[in-house]
Amino acid sequence: MGSTSETVLARFRSCLKSRGLHFSQAREIVVCAVSRMDRHFGAEELAAELGGGPDRVSRGTVYRTLNLLEWFGLIRRVGEVDGPRRYERVSDSPHDHLVCERCGRVIEFTEPALSKAILRVCRERRFQLRAYNLSVVGVCEKCAHK
Repeated sequence: MGSTSETVLARFRSCLKSRGLHFSQAREIVVCAVSRMDRHFGAEELAAELGGGPDRVSRGTVYRTLNLLEWFGLIRRVGEVDGPRRYERVSDSPHDHLVCERCGRVIEFTEPALSKAILRVCRERRFQLRAYNLSVVGVCEKCAHK
């Protein structure tokens, strides 16, 4: 397990403990799998990956653990289109998303002017920004040509 996995796992354990929730081996397996993800992923995809083998985890445990990880701010949902939920690990590199409403593809982008505008609006309105998540929903180039 790399340092990212260890850090995420330690934060997850701490969050569970502070709320009096149980830490289990099954939850550990899910958290470690999520911390290895280097792309956007779906709950069903993760459940299928963890549904077999010696470290088998039930689909329900995967969903409940993802909900906890999201609640604790360790992962976030990407896009709000109909269909399966997509997630990503929370990172220190700010970026936004283009989400295709047909195929579900998520395209990350960074636009410094947009980030500056959001910071300016928050400053002008004396709003203390903790985080923001922007998803632009539309149709990707591939689906538009079908």
